[in-house]
Amino acid sequence: MAHDISKYGGFGTPVRGAIEDTYTQAVADSATAAVAADTVLGTAVKGSGWTSGMTLKAHDDAINALERNGTTVAVGGAENETNRDIVLTIKNGAGTPAAVASYAVVGVKVTKANAAGTADSGDPAVINTDLDTVDGLTVVATKGEKIPAGAIADSANASLVAITKADGTLTVNIKKTTTNSKFFVHFILPDGTVKTSAIVELNAP
Repeated sequence: MAHDISKYGGFGTPVRGAIEDTYTQAVADSATAAVAADTVLGTAVKGSGWTSGMTLKAHDDAINALERNGTTVAVGGAENETNRDIVLTIKNGAGTPAAVASYAVVGVKVTKANAAGTADSGDPAVINTDLDTVDGLTVVATKGEKIPAGAIADSANASLVAITKADGTLTVNIKKTTTNSKFFVHFILPDGTVKTSAIVELNAP
């Protein structure tokens, strides 16, 4: 920022220019030094991954871990198949797979799409009505653990409780041998948040 001292008088042009240039450079140097000091302080206090505007990085990381930040739900298979896998991947703020065991108890609930087949109706899918008997909703072998073990009873809502693998993943499968149907699969995480799949279509024509 330039500073005009001509209003003070008594200075020749060369002297005045030298003083103004010195002032301008001093201000610029101070600004540069302030930015550098802020970077050093920010790194020391917030950690090497901090960015401008962040709260304390350690605090952010802890909140991310508690909120399972970055958790995803992926739908496998194709629309014309009779059954499809849905994979939950829980992230714990340190990436996935986790550096240490990251088991979690997760609720799973299946709901039906609306009549238009475009959105979640909120109505529960029912075993042996909307989904197949015995294996209409299951935890895929070696991809998690249903508790308690065993099939969901006929006429019961398609829902279960399961334990994830140590890396925070859980794979469930929904099955309807006949009839074109559309569903949504919801995972209720330990912190109470819900992660929902994209629409899952079976037996597409």
